[in-house]
Amino acid sequence: MIARIVYLLFFSLFIVPFKSSAISIFALNADCKAQNNGVISVKVEKDFPSHQRFDEQKSKELIKKKLYAKLLKRAKEHNAGQIKLVKSTLREDYRSNGSMYWLAQVKFKVVESCQNGLLNEQNFLAGELLADTNTDSIEFKVVHHAKTKKKAIALTTPSLTQNAIFGIPFGTSFNEFEQQVGRFSVYWQVSKHQKITLLGRNHAFIFENNKFVGYQYAPYLLPAQLSNHIEIVEQPANLLLKNGHSVALTDIVEQSKSLSHQFPDIKFRKYKYDNERFDKKIASLAIGNTSVNFKQNSNATCFMGAKSIEAYIAQQIEHLDFYYYDNDGKKNLLTFCSEVIALNKGGLVNKLTLHAPFTTEGYELTAFSMFAKQSKPWQFGPIQYGLAETELSQRTGVSQFIEQYEYDSQDWYGEFYVENNQTIAASLYPN
Repeated sequence: MIARIVYLLFFSLFIVPFKSSAISIFALNADCKAQNNGVISVKVEKDFPSHQRFDEQKSKELIKKKLYAKLLKRAKEHNAGQIKLVKSTLREDYRSNGSMYWLAQVKFKVVESCQNGLLNEQNFLAGELLADTNTDSIEFKVVHHAKTKKKAIALTTPSLTQNAIFGIPFGTSFNEFEQQVGRFSVYWQVSKHQKITLLGRNHAFIFENNKFVGYQYAPYLLPAQLSNHIEIVEQPANLLLKNGHSVALTDIVEQSKSLSHQFPDIKFRKYKYDNERFDKKIASLAIGNTSVNFKQNSNATCFMGAKSIEAYIAQQIEHLDFYYYDNDGKKNLLTFCSEVIALNKGGLVNKLTLHAPFTTEGYELTAFSMFAKQSKPWQFGPIQYGLAETELSQRTGVSQFIEQYEYDSQDWYGEFYVENNQTIAASLYPN
């Protein structure tokens, strides 16, 4: 599926009589006398999780209504009676886990007076739909790119043996290993002396006292709700047999006994090919010392929406022991309270995700199962995981917007998700 980035200049279409509004909005081509001030930016993002049925037209209406409401609010904050739009953008894209989102943004200037180009809410929301080939105020610029980016790693060899992984022998220092990999996809300081890193979603490396001691492979090393957000890495991996033959980890296995003899900690899974045939593939593999004991960092605390997110990160960055990179190359910090803090490439926060507690089974890294058992449900100020839907709607800053629960405060905007009449998750963005 291909993502589209569509820039739409959709507000300079019609001059419409407009009578009752505390704040007047004027189109891009309006003739206005501007005050001596800078340009003010307003943007909103709208996620559409994979479990929701996606309706493109409805999603556009939702994002533009959110943008209009926030534009009026921001104009009011600047004591503006009249504003003129100077830029507008509507973008559709996909996150690293495959879910779709919209980003809508406008920039405006506070003005003293305008001669034409007055917009009302209806024009604002319908701007894109009024496209006319004879109207030079609308410009479409379409850029295509793949929905999922894959990071390619060129290690010396794809071979896995009892003594070396990808040609890197056990006993190699962490720094030497990292130099050959370039950058891991996941970093997790499991305890004072043990560390687990992942290359992509399927290859785990265990370090003890900064020495490489163990390796694990599985289609799911971590719970799917986390694994699906981690960058995908293309790295061939083959089990090298004593007879010189090799078997790719993703191949159909025909000689499982010989593999089990050489690699004792290997498991297989049968897949039904047809009514008469079952194929066998590698379900998991462990080589070396993979025994890990998770110990919660006693200095780590959760964000919980109680303070500035920047202050929280500055105070906790040394104690946030688990972080990963997504397919956009962005760093994500995971706390033990079901919070994921996404940073842009400049190191600034661009999203806070509050998710349902992780499952404790169905994946291979037992240390993460310990982490999940000791983790706490999220809380964001007076809103917490499991809060009844009726109570959520009464919290400050929360409003029901069609079928969503929108949130807007001085520091954050976004939405909370409800399932079976209980609050289960949230996507929040800094204001």
